[in-house]
Amino acid sequence: MVKHLPLVLLTMATACGPSLSSLVRDHHYREAVCAVADGQDAEVVDAAVRAARAQLRAHRLSPAELTTISPGAPEALTTRAALVTVEFDSLRVPLDGLTAEVTLIDPEGAASTPATRTALIWATNETEPRPVHVKTGATNANALLALGYLITAGVPLVLGGAAALVWGRPFDPFPDRQVVKVDAPEREYERLAPIATALERTLPRCTPGLGASLRCKGILLVDPRVHGGTLRITVRARAQRRSRGGEELPEACVASHVYDLAWPKLDEDLDRQLATPSCEAGHTTDH
Repeated sequence: MVKHLPLVLLTMATACGPSLSSLVRDHHYREAVCAVADGQDAEVVDAAVRAARAQLRAHRLSPAELTTISPGAPEALTTRAALVTVEFDSLRVPLDGLTAEVTLIDPEGAASTPATRTALIWATNETEPRPVHVKTGATNANALLALGYLITAGVPLVLGGAAALVWGRPFDPFPDRQVVKVDAPEREYERLAPIATALERTLPRCTPGLGASLRCKGILLVDPRVHGGTLRITVRARAQRRSRGGEELPEACVASHVYDLAWPKLDEDLDRQLATPSCEAGHTTDH
């Protein structure tokens, strides 16, 4: 009997906790995300997406819409990219994060890229301003000096200021400097890339709502030769680990699931619920 004791204890320990299916059924998504094993992500993420009633809308901007943003935009973009807005809307679910990454694919592979500032400047065939070099006092040495001033109640600052008055020389409490590279001023972007700058300022950005929800707007640059394809959406659910006392721990659990939504004609708006009845482990396909 003693020889089989470890096996009995192991069996009892395994059977103690709730099953993954029961966690999902009872909407304990945080616990479920941290309980998933390889190949089980789909069950948890898809259940959370269903509970959130996640809706996706995709729209290709017409030349008329682009003209209202910047008169030269349609002509500037015509040979390099089309602009597609992607919008998510959902309810909140008990998770610590719910995010989506979208790519348009066709038979040859990825046919889109996120519309970053640099990508928009390339698409409009404008010139991106060169970064500028500036001096800054935000260095490790100055951080240590600040800590020293705090520990000594600012006595060195008082002495340094007094010495500066006596000797008639300026006193710099943070003398260390370093040169860093930063983006050019906004006026340079307006001068060299006016169309891309207007597009970036006007078009919606991904600003998720409070809590775990898929409330987000984003922009994709799409190959103008592509007239239809599939939107591939990778959804990631995040759950922060917590101690038994409820305090957040540094580690987080993440589960992901991929959805494919057919978009045969980019000229026609897409408006679909994200979760679908047909679900395979790790991948959901639109039929």
